[in-house]
Amino acid sequence: MTRSAPVGVTPQHLVSSFRKHIGVAPVRYLWQVRASRGHFLLLQTGLPISDIAYQCGYKNPFHFSRPISDQFGMSPRQVRENKGYRMANDVAEGAGDTAYRMALPDTTVLQPETSPTTTVEIRPAQRLPDNAREPTANLPDSNARS
Repeated sequence: MTRSAPVGVTPQHLVSSFRKHIGVAPVRYLWQVRASRGHFLLLQTGLPISDIAYQCGYKNPFHFSRPISDQFGMSPRQVRENKGYRMANDVAEGAGDTAYRMALPDTTVLQPETSPTTTVEIRPAQRLPDNAREPTANLPDSNARS
């Protein structure tokens, strides 16, 4: 008796339906869930990589390393060292043109035009005596007609 028999479908139909609704086969989905859990544990705990591998259902750390590298582009050690972030290729390779392996031509960096600046002196606020009123500006009355 197969695991799909209790629901009245063939194993092939079950896999096909799973793939249709989830987007991947059940086994691949399980691998992704295990790798995601391993990635989380690498970032959030100080457990040894081998312990994380066993907790995520891998037989050994080597079997754990491959799906982590495939899914996240880094080894488990690199994930932990880089806090899950991968350095951009252009930074890692010295900003060269990665498509053609050529150095980029020197370019002049344009600076914004400088405009004359006005210097404003900022003084600390002074506390007025309690009986003093703040000065008001002598502005023309907006209701008055000229």
